[in-house]
Amino acid sequence: MMNRLVNPTKFPPERQAYLANGRCHQEVVKLLLANGAKVDQASYNGWTPLLISSDNGHQEAAKLLLANGAKVNQAHNNGSTPLIRSSVQGHPEVVKLLLANGAKVDQANNDGLTPLKLAGKKDHQEVVKLLVAAADRAAADLAAAGRAATDRAAADRAAAGRAALEAEAGRSRGGRDGAPCYAGSRV
Repeated sequence: MMNRLVNPTKFPPERQAYLANGRCHQEVVKLLLANGAKVDQASYNGWTPLLISSDNGHQEAAKLLLANGAKVNQAHNNGSTPLIRSSVQGHPEVVKLLLANGAKVDQANNDGLTPLKLAGKKDHQEVVKLLVAAADRAAADLAAAGRAATDRAAADRAAAGRAALEAEAGRSRGGRDGAPCYAGSRV
C-alpha cells in the first residue's frame, strides 16, 4: 500500500537529496530508492544523500547509499566530499566506511583543505588516526606501484639489451648469408 503512495520522481532534486538526512527512517530511504529516487541527485548547492548522511553520522544510511551506487568521492559545490564532511563532524565509523569504499584520503575541498587537516583542526583524534593510517597505506601502495613499475622498466631494458647483444653476436658470427663462419673457411 505504501509503495503506491511514494513517487520519488515527484520530488524536486533538492528534496531527493534529503532522503538520507536523518529525518528519514532507514525503511523510508529503502522505499524511496526502490521506487526510483536518484542516489546521487544533488540539491541546487551540491548536497547529495551521501554527503548529508556522512555529515550527520548516519552510517547505516551511508552504507545503504553506497550499496546502491552512490559515488563515494562526489563533491559538494564547495569541494567537500563525504569523507571531508564525516571527518569535520567527527564520525569515525562513517570515515571507516567511506575509506573502505574507496574515498580519496587526499582529496581537498575548494580551499585546499583535506579531511586530515580539517579533522585535526576540530581535534577529532580518532578520525585523525584513521586518516593518517589510510594515508600511510596509500603512500605504501603508491611506493609499491612505483617500485613495480621501475622493476618492469628495468626488466624491459635488460631484455632489450640482451636481444641487441644476441643480435650483434649473431651478425658477428655469421658469413654473408648469415651462415656460421668457421676457422679456415672463406668468406
